[in-house]
Amino acid sequence: MDIDSLRVGIADLTPSPTKASKRQLVALMIAEIDAALARGVSLEQLKTYLDGQGFDLGLSTLRQYVAEARKAGGKRRKARRAAGKPPAAPSSQPAPRASPGTDARKFVTVKDEDL
Repeated sequence: MDIDSLRVGIADLTPSPTKASKRQLVALMIAEIDAALARGVSLEQLKTYLDGQGFDLGLSTLRQYVAEARKAGGKRRKARRAAGKPPAAPSSQPAPRASPGTDARKFVTVKDEDL
């Protein structure tokens, strides 16, 4: 055994690609899945196609993964949108305060001169 050749061999190793979970794959394909659903393709048809490609996922599980991917996508879009907006300017007047159980919109400001 030659230690130098082992060292060179170890240094030349490349990491093998990690296998994505089915949940992650659905999240990566959510745009295409939503486009197919918008065209009128049913979720059952998508499941049948994916099963034929070796995906093998139950219909309820696919439905759950699609819902999760949409929810996660919405959070990312909201975060991106919020990051692009400037912060709201503070109001010159403080908001009226109301005691718990009351609606501040029902209060009317009365000036001394109005009395």
